[in-house]
Amino acid sequence: MKTSVRLLILGTLVALLASCPMPFTGGVRGGDAPAATFSLPGDQSTDVRRVAEGEFTFETLLPVQLSLAVDLYAIDEDGALLPDPLPTGDTNVIVRLESRSGSAHYTGRLRDDGTLDATVYLPSAASDVVMTLSAPGFDSRTVTIPQMVRYSRIERRMAMRQSSWATGVARSISGLIDSDGDGVPDVYDAFPNDPNAAFVQNVPADGNLTIAFEDLFGRANAGDADYNDFIASYRIQEISNADGYITSIRVDATAVVKLAGYNHRFGIRIDRFDGVATLEREYIDFDGATRTQTVASASGPVEVELFENSATAVGKSAWFTLSFDTPQRQPDSPVVLSEPPYNPWVIVRNTGHDIHLIDREPLTELITSKNPNDRFVDSDGFPWALLVPEEWIHPAEAKRIDSDEWYPRFTNWRLSGGEEFTDWYHYLGEPWVEPETPPTVYVAGYRNDGTRDVAAYWVITSDETSPTRIDLPVPANSGGARANDIFVDEDGVFVAGWYRDGTTRNTVAALWANGELSSLTDPVDVGRAGAVTRISGTTVVAASSTRVDGTADTAFVWTDGSIA
Repeated sequence: MKTSVRLLILGTLVALLASCPMPFTGGVRGGDAPAATFSLPGDQSTDVRRVAEGEFTFETLLPVQLSLAVDLYAIDEDGALLPDPLPTGDTNVIVRLESRSGSAHYTGRLRDDGTLDATVYLPSAASDVVMTLSAPGFDSRTVTIPQMVRYSRIERRMAMRQSSWATGVARSISGLIDSDGDGVPDVYDAFPNDPNAAFVQNVPADGNLTIAFEDLFGRANAGDADYNDFIASYRIQEISNADGYITSIRVDATAVVKLAGYNHRFGIRIDRFDGVATLEREYIDFDGATRTQTVASASGPVEVELFENSATAVGKSAWFTLSFDTPQRQPDSPVVLSEPPYNPWVIVRNTGHDIHLIDREPLTELITSKNPNDRFVDSDGFPWALLVPEEWIHPAEAKRIDSDEWYPRFTNWRLSGGEEFTDWYHYLGEPWVEPETPPTVYVAGYRNDGTRDVAAYWVITSDETSPTRIDLPVPANSGGARANDIFVDEDGVFVAGWYRDGTTRNTVAALWANGELSSLTDPVDVGRAGAVTRISGTTVVAASSTRVDGTADTAFVWTDGSIA
């Protein structure tokens, strides 16, 4: 019988224990543990701010290096993100950089190792650039790079998530047409029927570059600095293959204005490139007629003349293309293709001098330069040629570029060495006016710290969201203090009020001059200071004193330590 009872009790305990939650690591039963969730890694950024290097050369079109790495993450059949990135090389990842208006600065494709290295050419006037990553079967990513031109290098590591409709771990989506078989689907290919061309980089993204010349080179300084002797606008297209290497370039130019008495020849020099190229050009001849020419097997440097005579070219357009037999800017290229804006030039027909942007190479093919070692900057530090990275309203004849009615911020830009006022060309007739200092407000008063009143003043400027509090000192045994008035001038902050003496418990009239306490009345009396001002550098305080026994009330003015 006893044995039966023991078995019954034991069975009951086992049943009870089985029905209770058991403690173990994680707080849940192993069989019910939820799968760990994985989130897309955050972007990593090691961007490098642009710093001035060397002498200021009036550059307004600046290169920004772009170094990008992208990891792709698949999802499982339940839509959960898998933790390990996919192997690279199986998916086209397209990178596009656009201006705020939607015009493309750059389009390219990641290499098979999931990286991209490129150069983007941006106007010096800082603006945001929008970067978009696209890949078949993956959610697109869009990020804004604020004021991208303020950086010399943008270096990012980013991640992309497989789209929810692309189930499993497929890394590419079939069915995208690639007509020329270059590996870039037609939907991303700017030249879907040309296997040697896939992407185009426009410089600038919007509109045209403007090149303006002063033509008195060799006879004076930069003349009247109106930069309108001859002006042309031009636009660059660099065309690259699926691997991102340049296969051709195209330049379209227009002769805009000629206000000089001299006449000019104008063109673009491509200082260097690897291998040979085919040159095709449509140009304006001396008499103003349109001509065409093709030159096979041209080698660098190539000096392409677009307008033979500025007197007959104004208002007319020309272009040239250079198609390379070897893709340019490859990592192992023995010669690196020149970078935008290339080397625009004029030859002054009346003097025979060629003129260029600062530190550009002189002409060697069309003519032998009369000034082969010149930097093309005058003795006052002004350039003989000035590039503006957009279409531009030029100064009137004999009106200096830096005059108040034209581009007064040009001087601010020049004197800052190009560090500031990089958008000077956006401010026609608008001199820079130093902004007013935000008004600062001072308030005297007190606060209670839970045990006693504390004299203080508060400072707030219009660009702050909350004031700054400065507590005023009192003797160690003080029973509290209050500030009643405040005056501020170039010599500092002056506060009138009182504090309670720790021994007599009477209030003592007080002045705090730049935080230093002065007692104005004797602790045996009851004193208070109600107002403070400064007159010609002298501190004046209005105060009162009352005898403890009430036999006398005294109002007085305290002036720099003396009662008046």
